[in-house]
Parts: sequence; structure tokens; C-alpha cells
Amino acid sequence: MIQRIQSLFLFFVFGIGISGIFLPLADFNSAKIVLSSFGVTGGISISTIPLIIEIILITLLAFGTIFLFKNRPLQIKLIRFNILLNVVYLVTVFWSVDTIEKQTNFLPNYLIGAVIPIVSLVLLFLAGRAINKDEKLVKSADRLR
Repeated sequence: MIQRIQSLFLFFVFGIGISGIFLPLADFNSAKIVLSSFGVTGGISISTIPLIIEIILITLLAFGTIFLFKNRPLQIKLIRFNILLNVVYLVTVFWSVDTIEKQTNFLPNYLIGAVIPIVSLVLLFLAGRAINKDEKLVKSADRLR
């Protein structure tokens, strides 16, 4: 049911999640080091496996939640879990950048990939509000019957 506004919000989370897989998260201009979900260029060794797993989970969970429109309580729970995953992803991104910064002593420049989880958080929050609004509307209609 893609015409519902919360489905559109979740679809946008899915779309920017897909783009977030491929976009760089941060770079260190002085050292030509770039952090992305797939790894770090520039000879730095840091595991980015948690980053790729988290962004894929966020993306797939948003896509799967779209199709649970008949089960609004479950949809709300999955959105809350996805918000938690986004916060964990943000913490992992900042921890990874901080680790590289300590190894190289170069200041990071955060790129568009680091902003994607923040946009996802806003969209997930808006989707949750819209689902709650639908749930209240259904409950009020049940009272009238």
C-alpha cells in the first residue's frame, strides 16, 4: 500500500539506505584516506564489517516494514527497532572515524554518507507518527460501530 504517507517515508528510508551503502562516510584530505561502508582506503586497517551489516539491516528492515501495513502494532515496533539500529549505526560511524583520526592524527571531513542515518531517523520518526495516527483513527472508528 504505497499510497500511504508512512509507506512513502519508509520507501525513502530504503532508497537512501541503498545509496548509503555506496556513499563515502568521511575522508581525511591530508592523508587521502576515505572511510566507506566497504572499507578504508589509504593503508589504514579498520574493520568496516559492522558498518555494512548495520546499513543493510536498516535498509532491509525499512523495505520489509512497508509490506506490514495490515499489522500496524508490529509495524510500529519494527520502526522503533529500526530507529535503534540507526542510532547504533551513527555511533559506529563516529567510533570508526574517531579510531582513524587517532591512528593518523588527521582531522576528518564528514561526507554525505554520514548524514544519511540522521535523515533516516527523521523519516522513521515521521513514519511512526503517521502509523500512530492511523491506529488512533481505526480505534476511534471501532468505537463508533
